[in-house]
Amino acid sequence: MVSASSKRGLPSTVTLGVLFPGFECERNHYVCHLALPGFEFDSHESILQHFVKTFAKALGGDEEEAKTKIYFVQLQWYAFMFGAVVDEEIKKKLDAMGEIMSMHPDDFVDVRRNSQT
Repeated sequence: MVSASSKRGLPSTVTLGVLFPGFECERNHYVCHLALPGFEFDSHESILQHFVKTFAKALGGDEEEAKTKIYFVQLQWYAFMFGAVVDEEIKKKLDAMGEIMSMHPDDFVDVRRNSQT
């Protein structure tokens, strides 16, 4: 089992890759900090799927759309979060979700993008 808060067996950051070459609207990039779910995961894939399912709730259940909008995830004992392209309507839905502890603009989206090229 992989614990969301475990330091062993998990890289500190799992990057899904640059999904949006150009990043047209920088102000729509947000980091969503999730509450630790209180259960263990079987694998990295199950953790990533948890992020996708959580974000998909705000998108009306569309997991494929969620996968295209998430551009990074971070799994550390102090940071269980993902970065995603979010418009105002989705931001409001995410803000209202119990799974999301906080959201803030991703001030480092350029750094993440440039570190992958």
